[in-house]
Amino acid sequence: MTLIFTADDTPYKGGDVVVMYKSITYPPTAPNTTYILHTNKVVMSDLIEWLPLISYRLVVVTDKKPTIPKHLQDEIVIHPSLNKDKTNHFNAINPIFRWSDRLRVFNGLVGVPMPLILAFLKANRTTDIETFRRLAKSTYTLPEIYSQAILAYSVQPISGRVEWPKKNPKSDEPNSTIFRHSDEYQDIISLYAEDVLNVIRVIAPEEVPKGQPKRQTSIVEWL
Repeated sequence: MTLIFTADDTPYKGGDVVVMYKSITYPPTAPNTTYILHTNKVVMSDLIEWLPLISYRLVVVTDKKPTIPKHLQDEIVIHPSLNKDKTNHFNAINPIFRWSDRLRVFNGLVGVPMPLILAFLKANRTTDIETFRRLAKSTYTLPEIYSQAILAYSVQPISGRVEWPKKNPKSDEPNSTIFRHSDEYQDIISLYAEDVLNVIRVIAPEEVPKGQPKRQTSIVEWL
């Protein structure tokens, strides 16, 4: 019995293979069969319970290197693809925007955190609406390989320097319950959109703009 954590399941796809997503849907009990689980939410206690039942090997594909209990370090294998230094991620992200060999770009995205890639995409392809639409349909919904394929084959490579994402400056203003920090027009909306103001009065009355009544107001709508 072997439990393996990896960011790249390619070495384990030979022979009889059962592929699962998010959770274990088939008991890993068949002899000489590799069970591959794609998940980014590793619950170590659940996987440890499966250890005595694994007939051959259970391969867990994830972006994050898990913490292995000391008493199980001889029974659980960490593939080298999960031992990458964070500084190496740029070497895989940079080709998305520059290389013409898109298959090579695609193969290099294994194990790179998707939120980090999306941050670079927003910084370097702000007008690539089609790519963002495709990613909106696949990211965190379909297996990550679909988003990696979109990034490899939808983004058009161009020469030039790849910009690093800018960190949002910390604001001295308190966080709003209703609006996001990036909402530029929250002051105008909260003053003139009466339906929004009514919501603020119910959910976060402390955020009602100065000079506005604290009580709910009726809204007149045209038929």
